[in-house]
Amino acid sequence: MAYLSTSFISRMQNFVTGGQMSDPESERPSNENSITLKSTPESSSDSKTALAILSWISDELTILAEAFGEPLTEERVEIYARGLIDIPRDRLEVAFRRALYEVKWFPKLSELRDFSGASADDQKKVEAQAAWNYLNKYLAEWGVDRLPVRSGGQWITAPPLEPRLEYALRQIGGLWRFNQVTDES
Repeated sequence: MAYLSTSFISRMQNFVTGGQMSDPESERPSNENSITLKSTPESSSDSKTALAILSWISDELTILAEAFGEPLTEERVEIYARGLIDIPRDRLEVAFRRALYEVKWFPKLSELRDFSGASADDQKKVEAQAAWNYLNKYLAEWGVDRLPVRSGGQWITAPPLEPRLEYALRQIGGLWRFNQVTDES
């Protein structure tokens, strides 16, 4: 099981909570005062979960490093953890297992992402499908003309679309043209 230094944990906590990265040199502990910890208490359960996942990723990378006889630095673990944190754990388990049995050298970050099935093309397809579903729901709720609706004595107007969706709609001729799209066309 891998132990994480306090500087690594603090950088990851900062990353998990959305803070800005600080200078790693200012956080690097001196060798004589370095303390290693498994985890640190955090007030938010989301942060605890994210730190548990980061710790698990660190453990899995340590297993791979040992299996391939590869040195593993904190910086390398941090880079890999940041690159893998968006992938669900069950898919990462598959990726780590495949890497252990299918590659001859310590896997690159892109190989682990490929093994997990998290390719850029798949991500684009997921985003496109989400945009399609959102626009269909929007169209059903607000109609082609996006006219305001009177409810409870107040006028309710359609919420603005995200700029990317607005641009895509303009390219195909607007909501009216989108409304005409069928499975055959």
